[in-house]
Amino acid sequence: MKNNNKLNILIIGEYSGFAQNLKIGLQKLGCKVVHFHYGDGWKKIKTIDDSDEIIFPISNIYLSGHKIRGSHYIKGFYYSFLFRRQIKKYISFFDVVLVVNSEFIRSNCSFWLPYFSFKNIKSVLKHRGKIYLSACGGELPVYLYINRFSKYDQLTLQNSFYFRKQRIAIFNKLLENIIGIIPVMYEYAEAFRYYCANNKNLLLSTIPLPMASKYDVKSNIVGDKIKILYGINRENKGNAIILAALEKIESCYSDIVDITIVKRLSYAKYVTLIDEANILVDQCRSYSYGMNALLGLAAGKVVLSGNEPECEKEFGQNIPIINIIPDVDQIFSQLEKLLLQPDLIAKISAEGRVFVNSFHDSVIVAKQYVKCFME
Repeated sequence: MKNNNKLNILIIGEYSGFAQNLKIGLQKLGCKVVHFHYGDGWKKIKTIDDSDEIIFPISNIYLSGHKIRGSHYIKGFYYSFLFRRQIKKYISFFDVVLVVNSEFIRSNCSFWLPYFSFKNIKSVLKHRGKIYLSACGGELPVYLYINRFSKYDQLTLQNSFYFRKQRIAIFNKLLENIIGIIPVMYEYAEAFRYYCANNKNLLLSTIPLPMASKYDVKSNIVGDKIKILYGINRENKGNAIILAALEKIESCYSDIVDITIVKRLSYAKYVTLIDEANILVDQCRSYSYGMNALLGLAAGKVVLSGNEPECEKEFGQNIPIINIIPDVDQIFSQLEKLLLQPDLIAKISAEGRVFVNSFHDSVIVAKQYVKCFME
């Protein structure tokens, strides 16, 4: 391992821009960062420079509107060829590998799936190079840990992707090969505390999500109507409850509110809608907030999301995010308060910008990762 901060770092995978924002911060510290990712599905997160290595998703070929069954093997074989050629450029190159989530890893090399195997990862590491796992998305411990916001019954869990025998084997093998697990928020940290109770040294300190976006924003000024934006994501984030609350708000305050509800927009299109909003509604089934909420804060918006006392205790911060829970009346009440006291919008928005720039800035967060990697 180098004795300075300028590490060669490989990041595998992406979740809602987390890895891209971290990469920007690490690069500003002088690190060489290569990011292998898949664009995070329909969000279509784009590359930020030539050091990004895009891995294309495997799907069937369509000809004249008709799907050619089995053609995904052909595409997979071709993309796997490109993937192996990309990896060869980095043999024994990296000091650190950060795996965003175990779903981006496979046990063995495949001729038709362009995913990293454990052999691939070890081949690109220098002697004494380190592997870390970021606890920032769905993993086995997260689904096993039952909390007051749990939204899955046991039958659903047993049939889920993360409970397949192959996935459990990959996850446990990954834990055997890593130096440590770095959670990004309370619920992931807490789930891994339970899962790693017999190996507490594996779980490292929680490091907040990074935000690299710098908006030149003015005060969050309300026009003729207060604009609320809600981007529908996965159902487990409380979509139905939030939609019911918004419908109630619309029926009571249609003369002063303008509600925009979108679904499965690309990252670039979604960001433009955030710019036009006064209030961003994120999710209601969580202790903490994610990258979507940070985008809202950075853009100078009032954000409603998870912000339970456990979240603030984990970070040791007073966080200017309005906490919402899976309760229609509670969400309605929080929104109603803003509609009836619009002066609060500018005040809370200003506090949010200060907070995200001082606590979630990508360089500030990247320094914590580098310190962790150097220990």
